[in-house]
Amino acid sequence: MEKHKYELTKHLEHALDSNNKKLEELINESKKEIAKEIGIIDALGNGRSFHQQALSMRDIMPASAASDALSAVMYYAAGNDERNLRAALVVWEECIPKCTNEELETFQYDRSVNDAIKALEGLNKNGRYAEDIRSIARENKKAMLRTKESTADIETK
Repeated sequence: MEKHKYELTKHLEHALDSNNKKLEELINESKKEIAKEIGIIDALGNGRSFHQQALSMRDIMPASAASDALSAVMYYAAGNDERNLRAALVVWEECIPKCTNEELETFQYDRSVNDAIKALEGLNKNGRYAEDIRSIARENKKAMLRTKESTADIETK
């Protein structure tokens, strides 16, 4: 009888240990998923903040707006919010022709360009962002060659 109790106790302890390990694994997986969701929510919040800043500054300080729009692109990409990512790209496309290299240097624009391109490359399945990536690189080069003097010459003609 004692032997039977002992074997039953061992069997139950083993089953409990096994169930506890499975439960711990499920808890750890849930924690990872929650952390991932919090990261996405955080990224979307940051994207929205930068997007709003870009919208509010586009007519006053287009260089600031262009930089903020690209930051929004990066965050929207991290949150997989492609609809708002597209909207932020539209703001950037509107602002960048109005910017000079001197203005852009003030806003750490090179970093924003690099971060936005990397983010778009991460989403570039089947080439759907290939033109946007090329456009950012092309328009960035143009803006970096644009000076206050060159834009003043165009405005006076």
